[in-house]
Amino acid sequence: MIETGLTGADSRLFTVSCHGDDCWAVGGQNTGVVLRGQTVTLSDSTRDFRWQPRPGTEARGWNGVWFADADNAFLVGVGGQTMHTNGFQSFMARSLTPATLHGVGGWARPDGTSTVALAVGGELDTADVTQRAVILLRGDDSAAFTVDGTPFVPTGELRRSLGGAGQ
Repeated sequence: MIETGLTGADSRLFTVSCHGDDCWAVGGQNTGVVLRGQTVTLSDSTRDFRWQPRPGTEARGWNGVWFADADNAFLVGVGGQTMHTNGFQSFMARSLTPATLHGVGGWARPDGTSTVALAVGGELDTADVTQRAVILLRGDDSAAFTVDGTPFVPTGELRRSLGGAGQ
């Protein structure tokens, strides 16, 4: 068991994503919980998997995490918060929606020039159409998208990066 330093509802983990021997688990409700798990080699040459809490941010709860590749993980959560981390530095950007983001995933562009990250969410208990279905897209600035045969035109602010120098 790993001590997160949190009690009650804030100590719950919601999801995990791994790439090779590197994993990130996220959760919390009012305080973001982020654990990083890595395989370590012990003095007797045996290998062990160990979880370590990541230094706290001012984030609220995290709901989703996804590895784009061995060096880049993306986190999403309450209040539209997003974070991009390369394992050493983390960059939290200004939220583009007040809606909770529930999951994140993506793919590499076929030409290998960039990664497309897709975050989805929305408030489950509100009838406000601006918060019912939210899709945030990073790495693709197309003028329109087709989902299940229905064309959509992006609205809001286009952001090519989740923040940080060189991001």
